[in-house]
Amino acid sequence: VFDSSGSRIRLLKIRNPHAKSRWQGSWSHSSSCWTQELRQAVAYEGHNNSGMFFIALDDFLQFFENTTICRIRSEAWQENRVLVKLPCGQIPCFGIAVEVFETTECSISLVQPEERVRQGRFY
Repeated sequence: VFDSSGSRIRLLKIRNPHAKSRWQGSWSHSSSCWTQELRQAVAYEGHNNSGMFFIALDDFLQFFENTTICRIRSEAWQENRVLVKLPCGQIPCFGIAVEVFETTECSISLVQPEERVRQGRFY
């Protein structure tokens, strides 16, 4: 977006579904950076419990070490998680079979927990 002086402002609109804490920096709900015109330009609905917030791209890069991008799906979406233990230091020889009976959308993700969660490196 552009402010009233024509300067470009690079904002990210982020949804934190857990919303245990809130972003309190620039472009947070109570930030003085906002003008009525800028709120309208980004269709900012104000403070609610959706977990949505805005943050400057530079702040995001400085304060967030990682992020997960999720797709919000309909109620018909089904999820199945399978714990897979892969051998450390070896080439894994493991397969997962997925059988479908009609045209469908499928997402398969391989995730390694963060270092701070697993208390050290895996590799």
